[in-house]
Amino acid sequence: MRNQWIAGRRVATLLGKSAHSILFARSVEELQHGLVQAVARTASNAPVSLSHKRAIDTIDQAFGRKPRRIQLASRTLRHDVLAAAGIPLRSLAGILRFQQAMSLLHEGVLSLKDIASGLGYSDQSHMNREFRRFGGFAPSLRVSAPIVGAFT
Repeated sequence: MRNQWIAGRRVATLLGKSAHSILFARSVEELQHGLVQAVARTASNAPVSLSHKRAIDTIDQAFGRKPRRIQLASRTLRHDVLAAAGIPLRSLAGILRFQQAMSLLHEGVLSLKDIASGLGYSDQSHMNREFRRFGGFAPSLRVSAPIVGAFT
């Protein structure tokens, strides 16, 4: 279903039981919960190729869920992530780092400078550019944006 736009009855046809919670959500939180449940149900029924499994393991490792190190050639890894996620590895890494920065901003404990240096941005202006790229706003605005976490 990647890169597809679906609406109305087609949602119900493709998602079955999961469609109800998406179509009749009354808040952003209910919609997010419904989407997460639909993805989990759909993913549990999908066949997983070896390349997708390697990409998923790498993404899990990025979220800190698996401590082991995966030994792959960089070209293989880039290909696997592109096939599984639909975006290049560099973009996915930027999005994941942006999400981590959003989470730290949401906590409100660290300064922007500390967040930038702690997450590996070259400097605070680099983090500002990435925020504009992925979020459309500067981190100093403290916009309340949804934070995507790892599914458990």
